Amino acid sequence: MRAALPFRVEDTHGVLGRKKNSTAVSSDDNGWSSIYASSQVEYPFEAFFSAVDDQLIVMHRSGPVGVDLLNGAKTQKRTVPSGGLHIVPGGMSFGFRLHEELDTLHCYVRRSVMEEVAADLIDGDPSQIEIRPDFVDDDPSMASLMHAVQYALDEGDYATALYVD
Repeated sequence: MRAALPFRVEDTHGVLGRKKNSTAVSSDDNGWSSIYASSQVEYPFEAFFSAVDDQLIVMHRSGPVGVDLLNGAKTQKRTVPSGGLHIVPGGMSFGFRLHEELDTLHCYVRRSVMEEVAADLIDGDPSQIEIRPDFVDDDPSMASLMHAVQYALDEGDYATALYVD
């Protein structure tokens, strides 16, 4: 399940490159190829981001906080609790408005990994799987996986690449 090249911040939407954000730790120097992860404090902003191929999962580690997902004329307003998640599928551009300071964990999962897993689980063409954008208030399984990613980030050990994959 390994992609060929390390997953770098340059492969993401660019949310983390915003000057006001304060990144605590990222996987940039860990050699991870299947996912990219970062832990940071984000400050209120509104911005639009171009699509990337890979899936983004954001876990709110503080909250509740008001957020708006801006998709053209449609705005989806939510108050996301601490531990809440939002998912941005690969191939989707989006706008986002954050109303308050927020501690987050961002995790990008390579599309190729998603398709490889899908090929094991479903009949048909795994490249046709669809992941919908969504806000999730409570998903214990996903939260456990995100906590494991945070643990690997905090360890900073070269062996975490195998653990993460």
